[in-house]
Amino acid sequence: MSEDKIYTVLSIRPIFDRVIVEPQDPDYKTESGIILPPSTEIPVLKGVVKAIGFKVSEVKVGDDVIFNALSGSPYMVGEKPYLLMRENDLIAIV
Repeated sequence: MSEDKIYTVLSIRPIFDRVIVEPQDPDYKTESGIILPPSTEIPVLKGVVKAIGFKVSEVKVGDDVIFNALSGSPYMVGEKPYLLMRENDLIAIV
């Protein structure tokens, strides 16, 4: 497996401690079954790590992660939105 395949599944590769996350749609349904309106602010989001820089140590490509809604810089690859952020902007691995 080439080194590029280890770090990314996209056509771009982040550098240093950066990661690329594909955000998932927020779940507006609570565990008890209450459906929240989309206007409800959700401060924490989920996503899947799609690419990592060579200095990233805690996450790997394919990990489900939680991050702050204000983290990262938006980036589009074709029609798909992604977020570029530092590894320390991630809150947890799910």
